Amino acid sequence: MRIHHVALMCRSEEAADRFYGDLLGLERIRSFMVSSELARGLFGFGHSVQTLTYVKDDMCFEVFVVDETHPPSPRLCHVALAVEDQKGFLEQCKELQVRIVEVSTKEKSVTMIEDYDGNLFEIKEAR
Repeated sequence: MRIHHVALMCRSEEAADRFYGDLLGLERIRSFMVSSELARGLFGFGHSVQTLTYVKDDMCFEVFVVDETHPPSPRLCHVALAVEDQKGFLEQCKELQVRIVEVSTKEKSVTMIEDYDGNLFEIKEAR
């Protein structure tokens, strides 16, 4: 198992570029929208969210841009884990009574688990 990415929030694209790009020296490689359907199903956040991806070496941050007109939800923040056997890992989660959240849209399918204190972890199959 390894950390795939860490997802955090920022109030603007400019602030994200300054912090993750200028200060930390990460390269912004992608900008995309998380659909309102996916955001609602995973995070309880009722509108689409711009997401920026920054990388360097083995580090990857996904930054949700959430402005003042849409108050941030701490539920957006999560750690994504890459596991060797996603199906087996999710079976183990069920055995340990870990909450599993699976949301599928036309574009994609995402699986999250919630630890016993409400922290979110996205589960990805390792490649």
